[in-house]
Amino acid sequence: MIATVQTKPRPVFCVIENEHRNGAVADAITAGRFTQAGVTLELGTRPDWLTANFPPDEEWRIEFSKFYYGLNLASAFRETGDVAFFRSWQELVESWIEQVPMDFDSTDVAARRIQNWIYAWNIFESAGSFVELHQEFTERLIASIQNQAWYVRENLSAERNHRTLELYALFIVALALPAIEDAEEMLTFAIAELHRNLLTDIRADGVHREQSTHYHMIALRSFVAARMNADRYGLTFPKGYDERLERAR
Repeated sequence: MIATVQTKPRPVFCVIENEHRNGAVADAITAGRFTQAGVTLELGTRPDWLTANFPPDEEWRIEFSKFYYGLNLASAFRETGDVAFFRSWQELVESWIEQVPMDFDSTDVAARRIQNWIYAWNIFESAGSFVELHQEFTERLIASIQNQAWYVRENLSAERNHRTLELYALFIVALALPAIEDAEEMLTFAIAELHRNLLTDIRADGVHREQSTHYHMIALRSFVAARMNADRYGLTFPKGYDERLERAR
C-alpha cells in the first residue's frame, strides 16, 4: 500500500550510468535478445521469467533478473527519443511484476533490481521527450519496489558486500520514493547500517577486509554513491564515515 500518491521518483545520482550507455545493447533488447556471459537468448520483451529455457549456469538468469540492461534502454531513449526503448523497459518490468513471486530471488539480486529500476526510471524522466507512465503502471511499479525493498530489509545478508549492496538499494529507494510506507524509517536505518558496514568492511588502513581489488571497488562504489546522494538532499552520515571513506579511496 502506498502512503501518499507519487508519480515519479526524486532524482538520484546513478553511480553506474556511464557503464550502461550502449546503443547496440538497447537495440538488441528492444528486439527481445539478451546476452549474458557470452550467451544470447531470444526471449522477447515479455519473457517467461520462471520457466524459459535458460542456460544451465544459473548466473545467466540471475544477471538477467538484475535489470542492468534497463539503463541502456533509458540512455538510448534519452539520446534518440524513440519510444520503443521505453516501451520495451515497461513491458519487461510489467512482465516481471506479473509473473515473479516477491521472494523468488536472493536479497542481493532483488536489491540490484529495484536500484536499477529507479536508476532507469530517473533517466527516462530526464529525457525532454519522456512519455509519462500510465498511472496504473506507476502505482504497480512503486508498490513492487516498496514490497521488494521490505523483502530485502527483512532478509538482509548478515555481512560483507551483499549487505552493503542491499543497504545501498534501501537507501536509494527511500531517498527516491519518500512517499512509500515507512520511507523515513528505512532511510534512517540504511544510513546507520551503511556506516556500520563501512567501518566493519573497510579496515582502518583503508583496505577492504576481503583484500580483493574487485570487491573493494564494488563496495566503495556504493559507499561513495550513498555519500553523494546524501549531499544532494542535505543528509549526513555519522561521524567517522567520511574519514574511513577517504582512506578507502
